[in-house]
Amino acid sequence: MEVHPPPLLLLLSCFAIASYAQHEHLLSSLNRSLIVSTTPTPGQVLKIGVDQVTVTWSYNQTLPTAADSNYTRVQVKLCYAPVSQSGRDDRKTDDNLLNDKTCPFDIMDGPYQRSNSSFIWTIPRDIPTATYFIRVYVTDPDDHEVAYGQSTDPLKTTNLFQIEGVTNDQVLAAWPTFKMSLGYSYAWLVAIKRKGIDFLTSKVNPSMEVHLAALLLLFSCFATASYAHNVHLSALNQSLTVSTSTAPDKVLKTGVDQVTITWSYNQTLPTVADSNYTTVEVKLCYAPVSQSGRDDRKTDDNLDNDKTCPFDIMDGPYKRSNNSFVWTIPRDIPTATYFVRVYVINAKNHEIAYGESTNAVKASSLFQIEGVTDDQVQASAAWPTLGNCFGHGYVWLGVLFLV
Repeated sequence: MEVHPPPLLLLLSCFAIASYAQHEHLLSSLNRSLIVSTTPTPGQVLKIGVDQVTVTWSYNQTLPTAADSNYTRVQVKLCYAPVSQSGRDDRKTDDNLLNDKTCPFDIMDGPYQRSNSSFIWTIPRDIPTATYFIRVYVTDPDDHEVAYGQSTDPLKTTNLFQIEGVTNDQVLAAWPTFKMSLGYSYAWLVAIKRKGIDFLTSKVNPSMEVHLAALLLLFSCFATASYAHNVHLSALNQSLTVSTSTAPDKVLKTGVDQVTITWSYNQTLPTVADSNYTTVEVKLCYAPVSQSGRDDRKTDDNLDNDKTCPFDIMDGPYKRSNNSFVWTIPRDIPTATYFVRVYVINAKNHEIAYGESTNAVKASSLFQIEGVTDDQVQASAAWPTLGNCFGHGYVWLGVLFLV
């Protein structure tokens, strides 16, 4: 009997091969037509979550002007220097960009401009300790790389900078902890099954009823304890002065425009009042005009239930004055009217003070962001929902096999 491959698998294989072949691009085949520079001095050591890097790029004016006629977008990447790639296959350089692992960290992407392009990047907290440079790719209307530039020489030995971030030990430690938690969960399921609970028929051995009640009570205690955050905005000291660079009612574009946020301790208040301030959390918040009729944006004095400020901008150590942060608006921010709020956190990770860029009734110094619409938000949620379905399915299958 002749065996034929399933038509669906054959079709998927054809699509995979076609898409792979279509996007196969070599770095050596791209025009190095951008001039790229960064603010760190050679060998400078930067801190994650605190330090910022200003990246600037422009078209090389010594090249023909018409050569960039098909340039549409730029992608700015953080890249490993050779000294941090040695012996690491997960950071290995390959001329084929599909296989290259030199530049795994996205900094930003946006429309191409021939000159005067710059971006201020705050180093995220998940960047590993290593030595780096910056590379900027240019893509055409088909989203294919056609040119690039980088902040170092071809051998990648000059203008490098170091980032002191998460270590390999910290990264590797996270996975065993996750596996242990899964293991404990499965162990509990097996133990409960052996004690008399049948998950398939929902039957419980009578001798197990009191143990089950105790177990549920224990879980309830943990849930209550973890939820008992119970901090109210009205109970916090409004001790910060916050401002933004936006003009009132200015309309900003996602993925392109930036907002400079500044904050400081209100100098009219007692100096010792901020002695227990440890960190700040900067948030983007909906103005009342964009909350009307929307329960998913509803204000609640209890911060556990409040939905006014769902977007994290940054967090970092508290300083009394001279605080500023340049924030590039992400592409997934919905179209709405906003203000900025800065929370102050104490050593127990509880909010104890705040400040905001608007007045008490949230009617002044507001700005608009033209971003994704509600329809786009719902569409972008479709794939994660499908993925969750598959994920939960696999979990339940694992449980059934174990018990």
